[in-house]
Amino acid sequence: MGTSEYGCRPGSVISVEDGTFAIAEQRPRFGVGMASGDTVKTERTKRQCAFLDTRMKALQVYTKSDESSLLSGTSKLRLGFMGLGYWGGVLAEAALSSGCTVIVSCYSPSAKSRELFARRFSCRACTRPGEIFDDPEVEAVVIATPNRCHAEQIAMAAEARKHVFVEKPIALELEGAVHVTRLCKQNQVVLAVGHQSRRHSGVRAMKELIRGGELGRPVWVEANISSDTGRFQDAHRWRAQPGECPGGPLIQLGIHHIDTLRYLLGRIVRVCSLRARVPLENGLDSGWAVLLDFENGVLGALMSHYGSARACEVRVSGTEAVAVFDPLRGLEIRADTRKAAQSRRIELTPGDPIAEQFIDFARSVRLGAPAEVGGEEATAALAVVLAAMQSFRERRPVAVRSPVE
Repeated sequence: MGTSEYGCRPGSVISVEDGTFAIAEQRPRFGVGMASGDTVKTERTKRQCAFLDTRMKALQVYTKSDESSLLSGTSKLRLGFMGLGYWGGVLAEAALSSGCTVIVSCYSPSAKSRELFARRFSCRACTRPGEIFDDPEVEAVVIATPNRCHAEQIAMAAEARKHVFVEKPIALELEGAVHVTRLCKQNQVVLAVGHQSRRHSGVRAMKELIRGGELGRPVWVEANISSDTGRFQDAHRWRAQPGECPGGPLIQLGIHHIDTLRYLLGRIVRVCSLRARVPLENGLDSGWAVLLDFENGVLGALMSHYGSARACEVRVSGTEAVAVFDPLRGLEIRADTRKAAQSRRIELTPGDPIAEQFIDFARSVRLGAPAEVGGEEATAALAVVLAAMQSFRERRPVAVRSPVE
């Protein structure tokens, strides 16, 4: 694949100096319907720095799991990074904080981006993507490139016998997801996909509540994952292009909750969806509401919006109690019966879901175990997104197609 085929604009590059975050490079952005590109740049910069400041605090208090210590006797997994923008930097920090990996090389079509990343993470900057795949020192490739690149780059890594960690979605089409999943298996390389939301300690605890019967029989689930980041997307960047980011918030945000809900409650077999009639000022899809029909009879509703104040919540209703999880407020279990109403908070263990992805990835490679979220799980989540978009287009409920399962 040549540089032009990679085609990812350099965008924002976040650097760290003296423990503080700063924008090292920023392209002018002019969003449709915005007063100026400076407004877009300022708002995105504030949000990125606020998120990264939160990430830094999390990394400072993060205590590695027992699995990380189990890997202490093995050598660190040697990574090559492709995609060095804002999220690539977040993943790199998390990979290093896991204690299980070391970054040895990186690639971006932007010379400045790869030089900044190489200096920040003390790794080698490659001038073409093939260098990472050809490098015998690189054991695994981390792919944080635009969505359209994922399937092709997974295939390239698998053919080069490199293990793969790819940011979600695994691909934009079901056939591509199935193909790369099979290719990785055929070439005996680990494929892990970045669906980190299920790893939050609150979600893990909710899973135990369901498994232990504390909610009774689950009958209904509500989930909302929204943010206002869509309002500040430049109409010329890949996240604003329907061909590269179909469904907008559904494939960028909602897919996280889809994976989490499948983890909690099992397979989703049918969906029925609505898309907001009014798009954002810059033309992006603003929001989706999707009804979910689970194989076990549970019904659910997923909301995802690109112009909403930030929200992230999962609420599972059972015959005996309701469990509500929000990363800001924690996990609460509520029981409202004819006799009494009571609630209690569940104590959660601090953790870092993003870093834990890399502990799991290194464990999978070193110990020969499958990744928790591999190609099959990521393909199943993608299938729900695609079925939801089909449901809206055809104005009818649609069965979820997932050939891998």
